[in-house]
Amino acid sequence: MLTILARLTGLEGRPRPHDQVLFTGRFDLSAPSKPVFSHVSSSIKANFNGTGISATFSSISGTSYLYVIVDGHADPEKRTLIKIDRRTAESFVLASGLPPGDHQVEIVKENQYDTKVAFHGFTVTGGNLLAKPARPALSLEFYGDSNPAGHSAYDVADRGAVIDNGGYFTYPGITARLLNAEYHNISMGGVGITNHAWRNLVNFYHLIHMNDAATGSNLWNFQNYAPGAVIINVSSNDCLAGSSKNDIKNGWKSFIADKLRRHYPKAHIVLAESYGWAFNEPADYIHETVAELHAAGDKNVSYVRIPWLWGQEHAVINEHAGFADIIARHVAKELHLPQPPLSDLSSFAPYGSVTNGSFEKSTLPGVANGWRPQGTVTLVENASDAVSGTRYLKVAGGAWAHFSNGANPGDEYTVTGWMRGERSGARGKLKLEFKDQGQHTIGANEGLNTLTTYWRKFTTSGVAPAGTWSVWVVLASEKNDSVHFDDVQLTRK
Repeated sequence: MLTILARLTGLEGRPRPHDQVLFTGRFDLSAPSKPVFSHVSSSIKANFNGTGISATFSSISGTSYLYVIVDGHADPEKRTLIKIDRRTAESFVLASGLPPGDHQVEIVKENQYDTKVAFHGFTVTGGNLLAKPARPALSLEFYGDSNPAGHSAYDVADRGAVIDNGGYFTYPGITARLLNAEYHNISMGGVGITNHAWRNLVNFYHLIHMNDAATGSNLWNFQNYAPGAVIINVSSNDCLAGSSKNDIKNGWKSFIADKLRRHYPKAHIVLAESYGWAFNEPADYIHETVAELHAAGDKNVSYVRIPWLWGQEHAVINEHAGFADIIARHVAKELHLPQPPLSDLSSFAPYGSVTNGSFEKSTLPGVANGWRPQGTVTLVENASDAVSGTRYLKVAGGAWAHFSNGANPGDEYTVTGWMRGERSGARGKLKLEFKDQGQHTIGANEGLNTLTTYWRKFTTSGVAPAGTWSVWVVLASEKNDSVHFDDVQLTRK
């Protein structure tokens, strides 16, 4: 569910000063009464005593969506957004009818760098602002492309609508919260680290507003923020744009040695890159880059690989949570911190298995976490009719849904699941597909079954061929049929 908060028709008194407000991210504070921000994940947080609170904003450029979180109740299934698209200052009710007492509000920019917002202040109902919230002891900074920028994080179809971008429930934010850290997210869709990419991050990483020219008033003062760790996720766009391996490796090394180390001599730097989405991708040689940096004298650098196995679409928030689990645990190890808990949003499965095989978890409307739909795929809720739990998946008209996981050549996999047709004689597939690094199918076991209108359990097995990187469990219907699936499990020998 998505709620867009309405604008107020008038302002309730004058907004309060900003010295009680915690700004996290790159804010232009040159006009103290009107801080301006543009980066995804930029945060405005305040404590207050009262029964409600409003905030006043204006758009400097473009349409922005800001996520409103009251008293820490951040629910990805029930996002409350405010839409900033007018040049004149407007007030928005963020919370009303609260019990009298102390509360906290946080506002986070959900969309990317190319829109700009001015914050004019808070107005508290029945009370006042309190002392500024304390900053966490640990700070992180993220650099990267559309992946950490949260492109289409709320849309499995990856259509790129601005409202479907994520700044809070994407892996930089989830990683930071798992580690009880604050964070800056300096990410731009399409960016790389060579001039082959649409944009070279080296030309933008130091700016307050990446969509503006580098001028004296648009340079970030790196003394304002000293992260304990910097996580960099770029190079995917360089690989797709045709940069050579050496181009990309040299780009990584130059960005770290010539740029970031000037500002952050003591920070631990992590190179994070995804594997399984293309051939000859940077994840294949990220370890070489780190070894070369170590050999050149910078030992405070490490790397971590994260899986990208479900297709070419951008990650949604449940996959971001899987990334965050991997990255947060890596950062904790490198910084000698306690290992953090795992995110309950993650759809990643242990090797050789699937998660959510009964489709009970659904963070995005109508979508079973971890299962990527193609065509007419419906999540049906009917406790009396499901095999397991309260939900099952309906796949109609030749559509399909799949779950992906890493796989090794020579391993044998068995998928089991309950199936039925909406008519007797309907045909459906419980299928295994084995993919190479570029996600091309190099082997498949079809598992085509003729069904009745009653639930029955079916099984398909197959051995991963040479060159396998991942296995997809595919649930499909024939063109003129509707098929139901439930309680799908994957095992391996």
